[in-house]
Amino acid sequence: MTVFSNHKARQVFISAAAVSLLGFLFVPGARAMDSDSVVAINQFNATCVRHLAKPDEVRTWANENYASIRDPDVLATVVGRIAGGAAWQLPSPTGRNLTLSLRGDGRTCAVWSEAADPKDVETEFKKMVSGAARDGITVKTTTDSTLPTRSGAGRLLSMSVMDQELGSGYLFTFIAGDLFAGAPISLSMQVVRLDAPER
Repeated sequence: MTVFSNHKARQVFISAAAVSLLGFLFVPGARAMDSDSVVAINQFNATCVRHLAKPDEVRTWANENYASIRDPDVLATVVGRIAGGAAWQLPSPTGRNLTLSLRGDGRTCAVWSEAADPKDVETEFKKMVSGAARDGITVKTTTDSTLPTRSGAGRLLSMSVMDQELGSGYLFTFIAGDLFAGAPISLSMQVVRLDAPER
């Protein structure tokens, strides 16, 4: 019973470490960032980070606040072909597409922006994830690449936040350009839970 309690406590700890970053990114307007970038970052924190590894909470909250997307072409871009995924149209300060999505397996939560500035958002994204590091929590850059895409040079940045004791954590990914999408996008921010390997 003690082992189970410690395991649950560590899970709560690593979730709290990430959620504690929420306050950091809710004041980026002072950096003279454009409104689309500010809103995209704040939406990612208010949904995907706040409800880490809890897709049912994301789905309930989104259904209560935003209109769901039914267009199959849009769903194919932001959700993929796995059944059970969902997406919602988020409010945008400039009327450009801003989308929240859950993949069909429920493991990946993402915010997609058509108009946010990739350089500004990547800078804040790195600060956010790096800020989760503390005793027992390791942050590591797993992928950092610039790749050609149909809409120009694209960026792929993945950073893991891992609990050293449990061996589990989260993978945060920033994508700029149309790397894995069926239509051009400006950027997306994604997070997926990484379970500890079975022993």
